[in-house]
Amino acid sequence: MSKKWGRFYFFTIAKLKNRTVHFFSKAVTLVELIVAVTIVSVIILSIYNIDTYTHNQVINTQRRTVVQNELSHTLEHMGKYVQLANGNNVVAANNAIQSILSGFRVRFDFNRTPGDLNDDIWINYQLNANSITASATCVTPGCTALAPFLATFINNEVLTARVLPNFLSIVPADPLPANPPAGFYASVADLLTGDPGGWVEVVLVGRFIPGNNVTPRNPQMVLRSRLICNSCSTN
Repeated sequence: MSKKWGRFYFFTIAKLKNRTVHFFSKAVTLVELIVAVTIVSVIILSIYNIDTYTHNQVINTQRRTVVQNELSHTLEHMGKYVQLANGNNVVAANNAIQSILSGFRVRFDFNRTPGDLNDDIWINYQLNANSITASATCVTPGCTALAPFLATFINNEVLTARVLPNFLSIVPADPLPANPPAGFYASVADLLTGDPGGWVEVVLVGRFIPGNNVTPRNPQMVLRSRLICNSCSTN
């Protein structure tokens, strides 16, 4: 290496070393350190809160969908047989829709003989703890021959297991309170209520976990519907 290039190399390296030493010799004050830590902490907490909120929203939406689907299925099942209910509203015993313990029942013409009420069956909708079940029983002893068919027709089918406990035969005003006293309401219109219209108003209150309080991860859903009998006779 020539003397010229040697001197250039020496002075260049010396300048770089001086700049490096000068840069690292700068002191970081306590205030600067606190500010830096604070900024980093805010960023990390913001990311965490956004992630937590998004995760809770996803869980809430998924669980609301599960509860709503179960309650909707229950109402659809009830509505199907209420629409096809058989009976008349002349005699209370022959009403197509009747109140029973913890629910209501629908007279169904299993043999397709609408003029003969003795061979009909009952479709019973009852609340047991947090479950609404559907079962089929004979209206009179004369239909016992249908027993083998009833066992496979509707055999204590659990329509939903997410409703709140307790049954009330009086439908409350809308909206319901935040903590309703019951999960299954069914008000039947028949001769006993002075309205032979042949319909039943149903309110279902469900939670993802019925025994726990309402939280973002345990949403509550309320479905209300008036189910009308299209084939009920008033004479």
